[in-house]
Amino acid sequence: GALIYVSWTLGFVAKLYFSSGLDPGGRCLALFLVAVTKLGDIGAFAAGTLTARRPGGNHKLVPTLSPKKSWEGLAGGVAASLAGALLFVHCGREHFLLDGVPVLTYGNAAFFGVLFPLLGLIGDLAESALKRAAGVKDSGRIPGLGGVLDVLDSLILVAPALSALQGAGER
Repeated sequence: GALIYVSWTLGFVAKLYFSSGLDPGGRCLALFLVAVTKLGDIGAFAAGTLTARRPGGNHKLVPTLSPKKSWEGLAGGVAASLAGALLFVHCGREHFLLDGVPVLTYGNAAFFGVLFPLLGLIGDLAESALKRAAGVKDSGRIPGLGGVLDVLDSLILVAPALSALQGAGER
């Protein structure tokens, strides 16, 4: 079940990558998805780590599943993701064309900049629940990062969501 959960959902990154044939639009959209999602992860980590050092710490989201996740980290993740999404559009809007149609505007980049870290958090918490159920701390051994799933968990829901929204825009 877990293999299907991970491979099917992450397969949408490849679907986006190849969605525009030889045009760069699909590749740029796949890069946008990964970069903006991971910027959210980095922003959440940085904000959560900084605010945890305050007297009294920060405000935990779901301490039973993921004791280090905080509301402050989520806010930092949304801010970083939103800034990255808008920067992508500003610097390369002409590269986000599928079949000659623009698919990334400031408006939908802002939407994705907020949506990606929220979906990423849900994917992260779902992976944490799977690890807790299995009685393990990490999903493998990547020094400093945990395991493969610990790195990819935020993309698990983001990839199918962007693919679905991109597909809905084609109709």
